[in-house]
Amino acid sequence: MTKRNYYITLGEWLQVWGRTKLLATMLGVSESMVSMWGSGRRQITAERCLKIERATIGQVQCETMRPDINWTRVKFY
Repeated sequence: MTKRNYYITLGEWLQVWGRTKLLATMLGVSESMVSMWGSGRRQITAERCLKIERATIGQVQCETMRPDINWTRVKFY
């Protein structure tokens, strides 16, 4: 049996929390850019994925935003 982790997309996170302005301020970008990322109209850079994951406290994972990148996770246990 494989373990599956389900995370929400950035668009889903924005719909639930409605924090477009706050996230934009935290990332130093415009609200319209965050909106375009959330809708999928613009691709998120790898660097921004990491920042978004931190800003959303891990609710939106890099793997969800950019599944085309091989994200390596280091486990510290």
